[in-house]
Amino acid sequence: MLNNSSVTDYLNLWDTEVEHISELVDESNYHYHSQLLKLKEDNNLFQEFIELFQNRFSEFRRTNSNNYPKILTDSISLLPKILEVIHTQESEYFISKNISYLDVNRPKKMLEIYVELSQASFLDSARIIGSIISAQTSKEIDFEFLNKGVEFLGSKKRGIPGFKPFADLINKEIRNAKDHNGVEFLHDQYHFEYGTNEKHSFNVNYLILEQNIANLFTALKAFVTCVIEQLIDLDISFEELVEKYQFIDARWSKIYLSSHENTCTRFEVTKIMGDPVQLLLNFQGIDADVEQRLWFMTVSMVRALETSQNSNLTRVFISYECPHSITSSTFIQTASIEKYINKEISFEDLKILVSKNALLFPLNKDTIVSGKMSYNDIITKKYRVREITDISVENLKRFKAITYIPEPENKKQLQLFILEIINKLRKLQNVSDGKAIVKHGEMNADVVYLDVYYTDGGNRSLMSNNDNFITSVQYDKNSHFAINNSNPLLDHLISEQKSTLIEYRWNPSSKLI
Repeated sequence: MLNNSSVTDYLNLWDTEVEHISELVDESNYHYHSQLLKLKEDNNLFQEFIELFQNRFSEFRRTNSNNYPKILTDSISLLPKILEVIHTQESEYFISKNISYLDVNRPKKMLEIYVELSQASFLDSARIIGSIISAQTSKEIDFEFLNKGVEFLGSKKRGIPGFKPFADLINKEIRNAKDHNGVEFLHDQYHFEYGTNEKHSFNVNYLILEQNIANLFTALKAFVTCVIEQLIDLDISFEELVEKYQFIDARWSKIYLSSHENTCTRFEVTKIMGDPVQLLLNFQGIDADVEQRLWFMTVSMVRALETSQNSNLTRVFISYECPHSITSSTFIQTASIEKYINKEISFEDLKILVSKNALLFPLNKDTIVSGKMSYNDIITKKYRVREITDISVENLKRFKAITYIPEPENKKQLQLFILEIINKLRKLQNVSDGKAIVKHGEMNADVVYLDVYYTDGGNRSLMSNNDNFITSVQYDKNSHFAINNSNPLLDHLISEQKSTLIEYRWNPSSKLI
């Protein structure tokens, strides 16, 4: 169990106890090697681009060997942004590959990914290269737009030659066409049109663009890999870069606070009445038990406060998301963290203070099918039931829905319709939530909750002055009616129990009562 009080060694401890990434155990350049593991590809194209970029960086280094460490350090402020776009867009890419080829959303999404990689990661990579060349040649090189970046790296006459294979992966006219609404999605290909005065057009097969995206990912990963290897070889620590750039781009601090599988997605100072008082942290991570998450969050808050170097902060708030538990969260006053840093209290004391404000939920370990089921609307000549939602908890299978009964003849008929609807909803199957432990399966539901209106598309408030609102209904096999009783918005409604199992909260203005 995680019980070590040392913040300094936490990455190694967390990896050993929880993540089990053997390549990172006792690794002094943890953050560099963590990224290298994520970037590595096992294919010939990756190796070809590695060799290309290694040769180019070797030339940079030979040209100005004495100043090269400073030149490189001064040129890579955009590195975390490049990494973030690569990882984010690669996730989108794999999701999009699961969309049917017959669905137009697949080529639309692929085009968005290609354009984002081009105008973000590629252009920022070109800016890093341009910054290095500019420092070595004393010539100003500034790529404000994608066109200039492609032209510079693709030119044999400008800068240092050898980047043309990288530049050839980018078709700047695709980006231009998309930005000016010049894209048509045909049966199996894109039709691109660009130009203001003189129009030009060309077609690209959907599958060819997808392959180009894969190649672009490979080249970008190879580029970043070579940059990181240069930093390691020059003995430039990641901490040194964080200290240099953290106030320019919070992404540096996010990477610093992340472990290999727990990604810091938020590092932000929030203001109250104009004063910066709270540091907000969020992590998206792997499944870990309650005690492990508490340990990780405590350590992360300490490291975040030290990293922020902000003496105005009064507290730190942190949340931790993982696949099979409801999001955990906690907060603590910075004064308590400072007591730990100053060795006035132990790490265990600090962890106890953090736990007092913590919302920590157990892992749902019994799930086989994860996620929420979607339910079709129930539509008859008499009524329509929409927005059927599973709201089950650990010991109760529950459903809620919005119901429309346009023309009930009287109160008795409306109640017969509602009883029929409740019986239909009770028989619905649900599945495990995935994050929380909920009652699920083919058994009848314990609770059904309905808001009932006359017309679909009308006012859906629960106020007595809403002529469209008829009643709120709760079926509860245990006769607790917890939903009705816990909602103060229903207090003004007229309560009626039709039986021991069904409670109505009538709109006092309804013509049916």
